[in-house]
Amino acid sequence: MIPTAVRQPPPSSRRRGARRALTSLVISIGMLGLGPPATAAEGEADLAWRWDAAAARGLESIHPRFEIRGPDGGRFVFSAGSKTSRLRRLDARGAVVWKQAIRWSSAAAMVLDRDTLYAALYNGAASGCRVGAFDARSGAPRWEARLEGLGFVAHSAYENRVQMQLTPQGLAIYGKEWRGRYVEILSLADGRQLAHRVVERVGPQYK
Repeated sequence: MIPTAVRQPPPSSRRRGARRALTSLVISIGMLGLGPPATAAEGEADLAWRWDAAAARGLESIHPRFEIRGPDGGRFVFSAGSKTSRLRRLDARGAVVWKQAIRWSSAAAMVLDRDTLYAALYNGAASGCRVGAFDARSGAPRWEARLEGLGFVAHSAYENRVQMQLTPQGLAIYGKEWRGRYVEILSLADGRQLAHRVVERVGPQYK
């Protein structure tokens, strides 16, 4: 009996078959939820990290000035105290229009949106931040929200900096701490968290 020769497919056919098998494997892995993680562009396009280095350097003096201009030529000023700090509105002549006592905060980032003043209040030597909304005319508090930030961080010596801006998605807070960086978006109306992303973690974390 004469053995029958087995025909082998040409190399090009074998390569096409291997590619089809690999494609099927990738699709199956994706269906199981084991595919590559979503990129920031796919799921977190509104949480891009932003940082004004020039503004940050301006607050590194021994006695930094935390203030922004008001619509009438006046100013909104945050003054740090040993135990209690103050948030004030001054008119164009420097007279106090209103003031609020602020506890557990040594620094602030402020944004004015029509009749609402938003203030990110934090301790420059400790992790974390909270944001308060105030009536710009009377100083009456409207809401306050504690940020998720980096979560609980155990530390001794520390450095914490915060910047804030208005975006189409809401109030964006950018935190830059020794242990990492984060972006958090809050609702302008009531301070609800709309989005949050830890951009970077440095060193051990404790949750």
